[in-house]
Amino acid sequence: PNMALDNAAYDRAEIDKSLKTVEAVKGDEAKVIVAFIIAGNPHRLEWKLRKVGDGWKITDLLSVTGEWALSQYQCE
Repeated sequence: PNMALDNAAYDRAEIDKSLKTVEAVKGDEAKVIVAFIIAGNPHRLEWKLRKVGDGWKITDLLSVTGEWALSQYQCE
């Protein structure tokens, strides 16, 4: 599955046509909301990030459309 794209088929040209992003930074934490349409189906994701050193690390990925969060899975 392609969780980074809400399990949608990857079609960069189609994603680029509809892609919208909203970013919010509060101190060392940030959220990025991503919305796009593939094959007529809307997708919306929320990326949660935390500043670590000079960069940002992903702390969670949530699918608003599919109602799942990466943090609900045991990942190692």
